[in-house]
Amino acid sequence: MKKIILAFILFAFIGCKEEKKEEKKVEIPTFNVSFNLILQKDDKIHLYYTQDGTVNFNEDNSSWLDLKGSSTPQTITFKLPQDVFPTNLRVDFGSGVNELQSDVDLKSFTMEYAGKKVLAEGNKIFEFFYINESNTKRLEGTTILKKLDKKQAVGPMLYPHALLTEKAKELVKK
Repeated sequence: MKKIILAFILFAFIGCKEEKKEEKKVEIPTFNVSFNLILQKDDKIHLYYTQDGTVNFNEDNSSWLDLKGSSTPQTITFKLPQDVFPTNLRVDFGSGVNELQSDVDLKSFTMEYAGKKVLAEGNKIFEFFYINESNTKRLEGTTILKKLDKKQAVGPMLYPHALLTEKAKELVKK
Protein backbone atom coordinates (compact mmCIF):
# COMPACT_ATOMS: atom_id res chain seq x y z
CA MET A 1 0.00 0.00 0.00
CA LYS A 2 2.88 2.36 0.85
CA LYS A 3 4.34 1.73 -2.62
CA ILE A 4 1.05 2.69 -4.27
CA ILE A 5 0.77 5.90 -2.25
CA LEU A 6 4.43 6.73 -2.95
CA ALA A 7 3.93 6.06 -6.68
CA PHE A 8 0.80 8.25 -6.68
CA ILE A 9 2.63 11.12 -4.95
CA LEU A 10 5.59 10.85 -7.37
CA PHE A 11 3.23 10.77 -10.36
CA ALA A 12 1.32 13.82 -9.10
CA PHE A 13 4.55 15.69 -8.40
CA ILE A 14 6.09 14.90 -11.81
CA GLY A 15 2.80 15.59 -13.61
CA CYS A 16 2.50 19.03 -12.00
CA LYS A 17 6.12 19.81 -12.76
CA GLU A 18 5.61 19.11 -16.46
CA GLU A 19 2.51 21.32 -16.57
CA LYS A 20 4.53 24.24 -15.26
CA LYS A 21 7.05 23.80 -18.09
CA GLU A 22 4.25 24.21 -20.61
CA GLU A 23 3.17 27.55 -19.12
CA LYS A 24 5.94 29.46 -20.90
CA LYS A 25 4.63 32.78 -22.10
CA VAL A 26 5.08 33.43 -25.77
CA GLU A 27 5.63 37.14 -26.27
CA ILE A 28 3.81 38.40 -29.32
CA PRO A 29 5.67 41.33 -30.86
CA THR A 30 3.96 44.67 -31.30
CA PHE A 31 4.72 47.41 -33.79
CA ASN A 32 6.29 50.33 -31.92
CA VAL A 33 6.73 53.92 -33.05
CA SER A 34 9.08 56.20 -31.12
CA PHE A 35 10.11 59.82 -31.27
CA ASN A 36 13.05 61.32 -29.43
CA LEU A 37 12.23 64.99 -29.04
CA ILE A 38 12.30 68.09 -26.94
CA LEU A 39 8.95 69.53 -25.92
CA GLN A 40 9.35 72.20 -23.25
CA LYS A 41 5.75 72.19 -21.92
CA ASP A 42 3.42 69.36 -20.86
CA ASP A 43 1.24 68.30 -23.78
CA LYS A 44 -0.33 65.35 -25.61
CA ILE A 45 0.98 63.55 -28.68
CA HIS A 46 -1.48 61.83 -31.01
CA LEU A 47 -0.42 59.06 -33.40
CA TYR A 48 -2.78 57.93 -36.15
CA TYR A 49 -2.23 54.85 -38.30
CA THR A 50 -3.84 53.14 -41.25
CA GLN A 51 -3.41 49.55 -42.38
CA ASP A 52 -4.85 49.79 -45.87
CA GLY A 53 -2.28 52.02 -47.58
CA THR A 54 -4.49 55.11 -47.44
CA VAL A 55 -4.11 58.31 -45.45
CA ASN A 56 -7.72 58.19 -44.24
CA PHE A 57 -6.82 58.66 -40.58
CA ASN A 58 -9.50 58.35 -37.89
CA GLU A 59 -9.77 58.28 -34.11
CA ASP A 60 -10.46 54.52 -33.99
CA ASN A 61 -6.97 53.85 -35.33
CA SER A 62 -5.00 56.16 -33.10
CA SER A 63 -3.24 56.42 -29.79
CA TRP A 64 -2.65 59.30 -27.36
CA LEU A 65 0.31 59.81 -25.03
CA ASP A 66 0.73 62.46 -22.37
CA LEU A 67 4.17 64.02 -22.33
CA LYS A 68 5.81 65.89 -19.47
CA GLY A 69 7.63 68.96 -20.71
CA SER A 70 11.43 68.92 -20.53
CA SER A 71 14.33 70.95 -21.85
CA THR A 72 16.27 67.74 -22.51
CA PRO A 73 15.47 65.15 -25.18
CA GLN A 74 13.08 62.39 -24.18
CA THR A 75 11.75 59.36 -26.01
CA ILE A 76 8.06 58.60 -26.32
CA THR A 77 6.95 55.21 -27.62
CA PHE A 78 3.59 54.22 -29.02
CA LYS A 79 3.02 50.47 -28.70
CA LEU A 80 0.34 49.65 -31.23
CA PRO A 81 -2.15 46.87 -30.51
CA GLN A 82 -1.12 43.32 -31.37
CA ASP A 83 -1.79 42.39 -34.99
CA VAL A 84 -1.74 46.04 -36.08
CA PHE A 85 0.69 46.57 -38.94
CA PRO A 86 0.52 50.19 -40.07
CA THR A 87 1.09 51.26 -43.65
CA ASN A 88 0.89 54.98 -42.90
CA LEU A 89 1.37 57.16 -39.84
CA ARG A 90 0.40 60.68 -38.93
CA VAL A 91 1.50 62.44 -35.77
CA ASP A 92 -0.04 65.49 -34.11
CA PHE A 93 2.12 67.24 -31.54
CA GLY A 94 -0.22 68.96 -29.10
CA SER A 95 -3.92 69.07 -28.42
CA GLY A 96 -6.39 71.92 -28.44
CA VAL A 97 -5.80 75.63 -28.25
CA ASN A 98 -2.72 76.02 -26.12
CA GLU A 99 -0.97 79.34 -26.48
CA LEU A 100 1.75 78.15 -24.11
CA GLN A 101 2.59 75.15 -26.25
CA SER A 102 6.24 75.06 -27.07
CA ASP A 103 7.95 74.25 -30.32
CA VAL A 104 8.73 70.60 -31.02
CA ASP A 105 12.38 69.75 -31.67
CA LEU A 106 12.56 66.30 -33.26
CA LYS A 107 15.78 64.37 -32.69
CA SER A 108 14.89 60.94 -34.09
CA PHE A 109 12.09 58.69 -35.28
CA THR A 110 12.04 54.90 -34.93
CA MET A 111 9.74 52.10 -36.10
CA GLU A 112 10.33 48.65 -34.58
CA TYR A 113 8.81 45.22 -35.02
CA ALA A 114 10.03 41.76 -33.95
CA GLY A 115 13.62 42.87 -33.40
CA LYS A 116 13.86 44.82 -36.67
CA LYS A 117 14.24 48.59 -36.63
CA VAL A 118 14.13 51.62 -38.90
CA LEU A 119 15.77 54.74 -37.50
CA ALA A 120 15.85 58.28 -38.89
CA GLU A 121 17.81 60.97 -37.08
CA GLY A 122 17.82 64.72 -37.52
CA ASN A 123 16.67 66.02 -40.90
CA LYS A 124 16.39 62.43 -42.21
CA ILE A 125 13.05 62.34 -40.36
CA PHE A 126 11.65 64.48 -43.18
CA GLU A 127 12.38 61.70 -45.66
CA PHE A 128 9.63 59.78 -43.82
CA PHE A 129 7.27 62.65 -43.01
CA TYR A 130 6.25 66.00 -44.44
CA ILE A 131 4.73 68.85 -42.48
CA ASN A 132 1.12 69.94 -42.79
CA GLU A 133 1.80 73.44 -44.09
CA SER A 134 -1.73 74.63 -43.24
CA ASN A 135 -0.87 74.65 -39.54
CA THR A 136 2.84 73.83 -39.16
CA LYS A 137 6.04 75.69 -39.88
CA ARG A 138 9.49 74.10 -39.90
CA LEU A 139 12.40 76.37 -39.09
CA GLU A 140 14.65 76.17 -42.15
CA GLY A 141 17.51 73.69 -41.86
CA THR A 142 16.34 72.46 -38.45
CA THR A 143 14.09 69.79 -37.00
CA ILE A 144 12.06 72.36 -35.06
CA LEU A 145 8.31 72.47 -35.72
CA LYS A 146 6.11 75.42 -34.77
CA LYS A 147 2.42 76.21 -34.91
CA LEU A 148 1.61 78.80 -37.56
CA ASP A 149 -0.69 80.55 -35.08
CA LYS A 150 -0.54 80.11 -31.30
CA LYS A 151 -4.37 80.28 -31.20
CA GLN A 152 -4.97 77.41 -33.64
CA ALA A 153 -6.71 74.34 -32.26
CA VAL A 154 -4.10 71.82 -33.41
CA GLY A 155 -0.39 71.50 -32.87
CA PRO A 156 2.26 70.80 -35.49
CA MET A 157 1.42 67.80 -37.69
CA LEU A 158 3.43 65.34 -39.75
CA TYR A 159 2.06 63.25 -42.62
CA PRO A 160 3.70 60.20 -44.22
CA HIS A 161 5.92 60.11 -47.30
CA ALA A 162 5.96 56.95 -49.44
CA LEU A 163 9.28 55.89 -47.83
CA LEU A 164 7.51 55.46 -44.48
CA THR A 165 4.99 53.07 -46.03
CA GLU A 166 7.74 51.12 -47.79
CA LYS A 167 9.85 50.75 -44.63
CA ALA A 168 6.86 49.86 -42.42
CA LYS A 169 5.92 47.05 -44.82
CA GLU A 170 9.52 45.78 -44.84
CA LEU A 171 9.55 45.57 -41.04
CA VAL A 172 6.61 43.17 -40.88
CA LYS A 173 7.71 40.92 -43.74
CA LYS A 174 8.61 37.45 -42.50
